[in-house]
Amino acid sequence: FSFAVVGSSECYVSIRRLQEFLSKPEIAVETQKSISTESSDIALSVSNIYCYWNAYTSDSLEDGSSEQDASLSSHDSETSSSVSVVALKDLSIDLRMGELVALVGPVGSGKSALMQALAGELLPDSGTITRRYKSLAYAAQEAWIMNGSVKDNITMGIPYNSERYNEIIDACGLDTDFK
Repeated sequence: FSFAVVGSSECYVSIRRLQEFLSKPEIAVETQKSISTESSDIALSVSNIYCYWNAYTSDSLEDGSSEQDASLSSHDSETSSSVSVVALKDLSIDLRMGELVALVGPVGSGKSALMQALAGELLPDSGTITRRYKSLAYAAQEAWIMNGSVKDNITMGIPYNSERYNEIIDACGLDTDFK
């Protein structure tokens, strides 16, 4: 029975993700890549980009939430009533060919926004992103947990084995979270 519940749950999540993906608008070809032909050891150059999450109009904020509560910033003309959540603000960076780069930071610091901007999924409102490569692979991390205990999420319907369970806790670094 537990396998049926887990399988049904995974099927539902997969279908929902597919529906969400297939309902997204197409990205214009000219915004997907900007390949520079000049020779340089810089693979990707980001210059003074500003990116915003979903735009909201002031009418959609009448549900009681304030602009300050949502960390919103008006980036259109003074007469416009649209405001957006700032994702990246005045960011500049050059990534060189063959260089290993680690992107680390606290929750909400813009790591995912930067990766989406570099992949062409989060389009800059201003500034430029120059790409000097022909292809890019990016697999976004999306957290998913079952509605249940931590133990249920680790065992995933398989009978509990304390040795295996403890190995997983150690491998994931969860031992400090449980203290």
